[in-house]
Amino acid sequence: RYEELVSYVKEFGNARVSRKFAKNPALGNWVMTQRSRYAKIQNGKKNQNGNQSCVLTEKNSSCGITIEQIQLLNNIGFEWRIGRRIRNNEIWKRRYGDLV
Repeated sequence: RYEELVSYVKEFGNARVSRKFAKNPALGNWVMTQRSRYAKIQNGKKNQNGNQSCVLTEKNSSCGITIEQIQLLNNIGFEWRIGRRIRNNEIWKRRYGDLV
């Protein structure tokens, strides 16, 4: 799916693939999964014993994503957090551009 995302970035200029991307819904789901896996690391998810629930390494990870994969996604401008505020800001900028 990474190569599909690279193609998407070339075509659309960003890696913000919607879950409902009609041309390739599986890509949208994959992108959402990568963000979810990364969020687990960022949020410091812990197991019932209070230990880190996932261990992140260069090539292996119990988090579902590795350092190498994170670096590849960063290299193409992947945005790890896409929230309502970001989307609203993008809409505002676009509409402002339409006015000017």
